Amino acid sequence: MHDGIVSETTSPLDPVLDRGLDPASCYAAVSSRDRRYDGVFYTAVRTTGIYCRPSCPARTPAAGNVTFHRSAASAQAAGYRACKRCLPDATPGSPDWDVHAGVAGRAMRLIADGVVDREGVEGLARRIGYTPRHLGRVLVAELGAGPLALARARRAQTARVLVETASRSPDPAGTPAPSTSRTAPAPCASTSTPRSTTSSPAAPPRWRRRSRSPTCVTPAPPSSAPDGSSTPTATRWR
Repeated sequence: MHDGIVSETTSPLDPVLDRGLDPASCYAAVSSRDRRYDGVFYTAVRTTGIYCRPSCPARTPAAGNVTFHRSAASAQAAGYRACKRCLPDATPGSPDWDVHAGVAGRAMRLIADGVVDREGVEGLARRIGYTPRHLGRVLVAELGAGPLALARARRAQTARVLVETASRSPDPAGTPAPSTSRTAPAPCASTSTPRSTTSSPAAPPRWRRRSRSPTCVTPAPPSSAPDGSSTPTATRWR
């Protein structure tokens, strides 16, 4: 409330954060198991001698049996011991602090490894150390689905990745994978050979082999010897 005006965003749990530990507001957070207030305050139960976080899954104690503390050290100094279920003495941000998120993460890693396909939900719960029913409640609260639904979604995702990878990668021979898109057929080529508009170069001359027939060579006139006698000349053939 500011200057007599009540803000619309005011929550009944704001006194826990703004004006100290209001018992009514703290007990409302414990009753609703509101995880937003884990680490803000701690609930100590007189009848059991333990202290818990506001989101502890144990049964909510009666309002007259609880006290509230700002820190775990304050509750321990008052003589209370830490709860074994919600681990209020764990370090914020560590795996022990958010147990359900750690369990959900381990379950998802085992589901990805195929534990549900090989051993079923019982095998998955046995590996984590929970009963199948309690494991299902944790996964539904953290992830919104049970182990079987998560395993089916994981298988579908793996199959989709394999199909997309196979459609983009070429085959081992180096030929790209056939495309699934439809293409327009190519126009039919004409079967007639187009007539060339340019004149073809002249063909080289072809030489014929001439038959060798005997040819008579006319003999030269006889030459005169120095002594005045003529030398006969024989007829030559080729």
